Amino acid sequence: MKSVYRTPFNYFDLIETFPKPGCAICNLLQRDVQQYIDNMLFEFANDSSLRAVFAAGRGMCFEHGQMMRYNKIGNVIGIARLYGDTLDEVLRIIDETPLETREPPGWQRLVGATAKANGGKLADKLEPVEQCPACARMNEDERGYAGIFDKYIHDPLFHEPYRASEGLCLPHFRCVLREAHTPDSLRRIIEIQHDIWHDLRQEVALFMDKQNYERMGEPMGKEGNSWIRAILRMAGERGIFGTRR
Repeated sequence: MKSVYRTPFNYFDLIETFPKPGCAICNLLQRDVQQYIDNMLFEFANDSSLRAVFAAGRGMCFEHGQMMRYNKIGNVIGIARLYGDTLDEVLRIIDETPLETREPPGWQRLVGATAKANGGKLADKLEPVEQCPACARMNEDERGYAGIFDKYIHDPLFHEPYRASEGLCLPHFRCVLREAHTPDSLRRIIEIQHDIWHDLRQEVALFMDKQNYERMGEPMGKEGNSWIRAILRMAGERGIFGTRR
């Protein structure tokens, strides 16, 4: 059967998201992970294999645990079921792992030294052996979005909205660089992102200059929040990188 090429949805998602404030990949990942958590609670909380993976990961990371707590569908029963299994797993490990003690050397025992508790073995067993499921999903989606740049950066419908956007955050720029395998595409991506950050640097400089008492009366333009955007462009949006990814 003849293969029919279709433009991936990620291409259109990025084009639609570029005009919004912030890093487009960060914004899309925030959307995707919220949808994933809602679907998990609505459709898969009764799936025994997912519940086993969830328990092996000791539940969600902090960021995604908070997103689950405030999920849009309000499915607290699904959360209770998932974390009930997680607590069962943690309690099973504690019950099945004997307490270890570290005996002092013989000469220390002679002078009355006592054994010391050694919780290292239990602590190791309580470490997550699976990734936070939402973090794992983000990793997969992130690679998909990053790969679009290499393939479509020469498409005006793609690169023009990208150039007009606030650009990528530094962590996602690194992701895009790693997924770029065509020299011409790599050069174009670097050029566009460089120009965007150069403009931001100019805005930061203007903001600083307007702090001078001689210019204190001048109104602030978009440079007024340039220092905030600089933080976000270097670190990424909240809830994207403060995870177990």
